[in-house]
Amino acid sequence: MTKARASVVPLSPADRIRLVHSYISSTPSDGGLGISPDAPEWDLVESITPLQNREFNEQWVKVWTTHNIASVQLDKVREQFGDAIAFYFAFLSSYATFLVPPAIFGLIAHFFLGPYSPVYSLFVALWATFFVEWWRVHERILALRFGTRNAFKVEKRRAHYTPNMPWYQREFRILLTLPVISLFAFALVSILTGIFVFEAFITHLYEGPGKSIVGFSPTILFVGLVPRFLALYQYLAVRMTKWENHRHQSTYTASLTLKSFALGALVAYSGLALSAFVYVPFGEGVMAFVQHRWLKGTVGLWDSDLGSGKKKLNPARLRDQMFAFTVTNQVIGTFLEVGL
Repeated sequence: MTKARASVVPLSPADRIRLVHSYISSTPSDGGLGISPDAPEWDLVESITPLQNREFNEQWVKVWTTHNIASVQLDKVREQFGDAIAFYFAFLSSYATFLVPPAIFGLIAHFFLGPYSPVYSLFVALWATFFVEWWRVHERILALRFGTRNAFKVEKRRAHYTPNMPWYQREFRILLTLPVISLFAFALVSILTGIFVFEAFITHLYEGPGKSIVGFSPTILFVGLVPRFLALYQYLAVRMTKWENHRHQSTYTASLTLKSFALGALVAYSGLALSAFVYVPFGEGVMAFVQHRWLKGTVGLWDSDLGSGKKKLNPARLRDQMFAFTVTNQVIGTFLEVGL
């Protein structure tokens, strides 16, 4: 009896919280209470959140200093916060480590290889591919180490799941969401393209009153239109993902993530794509088209001189955007992720 008790391994805080959460949120058919925000009979429940361990949090904050930030151990993170957070920290650590070689080579390329070096571009492409493949292998190793390999096979059903639905009906529902996503993507690209043309061409040709204020109008349009558009899309994406009737939370989260990433990537990369494939090669032609077709007959408010319009094109626009995207955004993101 004593040996049996000694062999019992105590539950970690994360496992204890996971079991309690599973008991509360699982359906009654799976042995749970069925209390879940997704369940129709619990529509007043917004979310289920575990209480925080203040003593551990205070120790955690003390560890995260500039001198011993690397002392944060993955096993302690997993023990306290669970497997998902441990995977996240493992990925964050690996990703930050793999950014060091392209950062060093990028400095060398900036001073010695010139702008838009194909050698540096090829190196980044190969290095990114190598990291993705390496992380897939490392992720499987961590899954075996954590004991979470093929964990979806024992995953509990979602409270919002409707049983006895044929598989082909669920797949058909997923296919029906594609036209909706495409429609929103087309609308978002149209909005971003309009703001881009207005900012890159029209604002530089305006010569009327309030010229200094007009320069801020593209930013105002972006802040006023894009977040609201994405909020509407996110609301519909959640509704569509629930309508797809996913059996498990993991597949539901994966489907919703793909929908959110689709439009998020357009917002993130559309500016660079328009500058690279429209502004740089066809900037003069677009400027002439705007001057002769859109601004024709508005003498006094717009610069109609084609020669001066071409001079207002910024040849360093793509380079400045790339610097802001690869350097400034990374610095801000690192501060928010680590420093703050």
